[in-house]
Amino acid sequence: MKEKGQLEALLIEQEGILQTKDLEKEELISKLEDCTNQINELKGKLVQQEIEGEENYVAKLSALTEEKSKLENQLKIYQDLLSEKEDTIVLIKEQNEESEKDIVEKDKTITQLSENIKGFEDQIKEINEQAAKEKEKKLEKETVYTDKLSLLTGEKSKLETQLKASQELLSEKESIITALKEQNEESEKNIVDKDKAIAELSESIKEFENLVTEIQEQMALEGKEKETEYADRLALLKEGKDIIETKLAEAIKKSIPDYYEVEKGDSLWNIAERFYNAGDKWVRIFEANMNKIKNPSIIYPYQRFKIPKE
Repeated sequence: MKEKGQLEALLIEQEGILQTKDLEKEELISKLEDCTNQINELKGKLVQQEIEGEENYVAKLSALTEEKSKLENQLKIYQDLLSEKEDTIVLIKEQNEESEKDIVEKDKTITQLSENIKGFEDQIKEINEQAAKEKEKKLEKETVYTDKLSLLTGEKSKLETQLKASQELLSEKESIITALKEQNEESEKNIVDKDKAIAELSESIKEFENLVTEIQEQMALEGKEKETEYADRLALLKEGKDIIETKLAEAIKKSIPDYYEVEKGDSLWNIAERFYNAGDKWVRIFEANMNKIKNPSIIYPYQRFKIPKE
């Protein structure tokens, strides 16, 4: 529409210019006719009259002829310009008609696009409604999933806590197993040493018994003459045997383990009651085994604790 208005304004402007040029053309034609009449009049005068001022008329005739030539040239220019303007006006009219046709086509296109846009708007509205419904459903699902996720997260946290506690307990048990292995090796070594000492003492006692038997046999053979001497020797042997037997008893006593192996359900309190008849003496056992007991409230089966003597 804007383009059409511009073309119409241009057409009006060109028509005004054309009218102005027509007036100028008529004015030039009028002047040309006046000049022609004056020339013809002067020629008549020259023919009819021979006067002294013929040169002046010739000069005027030449000037008028030149002015006529200029006017004719201007007229030709104006005619060419007028022809060009007319062609321009025709072209502008054709463009105007074409513009009107384009405007009609564009109006149809705009109407069709408006209908398409309305259809798209209806589709968008429908899609938005569906999206709103889907969003509500999604929110409901998200709420359910959030609750489930919260429960799973809580359960995961509990399992992680249990796993951590189990790992700590496993680490502590591994430490206890290592300590028990060391205790077992040490105990086996002590038992071997004590068994060796008991065996040596047993052999010594056996030697003493053999000597006593031998002396008794000699006493029976040699009679009462050396009975006192043999009695003294027997007393010495008996004293030596008693000393060895005492050592053997001490070795046997030492071979008895000086530790207690924890059983299921034990506590430091009931262990103290077993050995000291007083549960509140559990501190003595704890202090003697601080390298094995991290928490006095928690002990494990198969741990071996030193039991301090009263």
